[in-house]
Amino acid sequence: MVINTEINKKDLDALSALSDDELRERILSAVSACGIDRAGAAARLPDVRVIRKKLASLSDKDIKTLTAAFGEKAAAAFADGLLNGTK
Repeated sequence: MVINTEINKKDLDALSALSDDELRERILSAVSACGIDRAGAAARLPDVRVIRKKLASLSDKDIKTLTAAFGEKAAAAFADGLLNGTK
């Protein structure tokens, strides 16, 4: 199995097509993979519709800028959680 550890616009479009519950779960998987408390993140997670709208507005350049801010290891963990969900 190949694990995708980079996020691009096509990936975000696919994530935007998920149900609210599925998208919320993927986001929580991603933050948990980075070592952030899942319960705390869930309590502070904004309305999924807001996130979906933001995802739709991001360009590949925006995505690269955001993931670069994480550092390589954390960006890979975040991408894996977001794109592949909970293991």
